[in-house]
Amino acid sequence: MRGRVSSIYIMAFTGMSTIGSLSAGLLSSQIGVLKTVLVCGVLCVGAAVWFNCQLAAFQQRIKR
Repeated sequence: MRGRVSSIYIMAFTGMSTIGSLSAGLLSSQIGVLKTVLVCGVLCVGAAVWFNCQLAAFQQRIKR
């Protein structure tokens, strides 16, 4: 079980940052740095709101 958790952790924090940096660089070359930061911020806030709305359902699944 420890290996599975470690692999998910490594994939999430090592692999996704590379893909995110690449896509942010590509986006900033197309629309500019300030707009890229704004878009990334809106996406982060949107993901946080979605997660907050889904939190009750996640807790229900964990209890079962």
